[in-house]
Amino acid sequence: GGCSLLAEKPPVTIHTLKPAVLAAANSAEKVEWQLAVDRVRGSELLETPRILVMPEPGEFQVYPQAQWSDTALYLVGALAMRALQHDGRILGISPSGEGLSADVELRLELTDFQIELTSEGTHAHVAWQASLAAVTQNRIVATRHFSTRTPAAGQSAKDAVTAFDTALSQLLPQLTEWVVQRGQAHWDAQLERGSNASDENP
Repeated sequence: GGCSLLAEKPPVTIHTLKPAVLAAANSAEKVEWQLAVDRVRGSELLETPRILVMPEPGEFQVYPQAQWSDTALYLVGALAMRALQHDGRILGISPSGEGLSADVELRLELTDFQIELTSEGTHAHVAWQASLAAVTQNRIVATRHFSTRTPAAGQSAKDAVTAFDTALSQLLPQLTEWVVQRGQAHWDAQLERGSNASDENP
């Protein structure tokens, strides 16, 4: 009897994220500073592998026979790291806490990662708050909110995963460019302060 019950249980399909942007590389000049990437923060809803659906504002459900290969927080963090590495302009990138030297740290808070069903159709809503912190000074030097709603072809789990991939293909290049620009601005400001201090104290 137990075997027959197990056999009747619907299989769960495991999905991963494969945004097309990760194949891109930037041949521009490499930066001199190094980056640490902190683990992504978020609500408890995003600390599970379930694929979230919001049929009504403030109401969450999940796809019953589908889930992510890991938590949404982990997957987004891994993709952010890979996107920055594939870009190639920052040679020194490492996870926070590994003991390696870093000049700035990227911190992400994932605020939205769900399929939303509205009168306008089905969309993947992906959003995060990004911050860059100066490691030695322990202060935030730049912040920005990233968000997109990408239409899905339908309401199936497969359609949802494709929409999430498209959303991340939009946001990850924006995040990478922002990190490089704001990190470089902080680095230049530090060099200028050092140069001014040397001029004042010959």
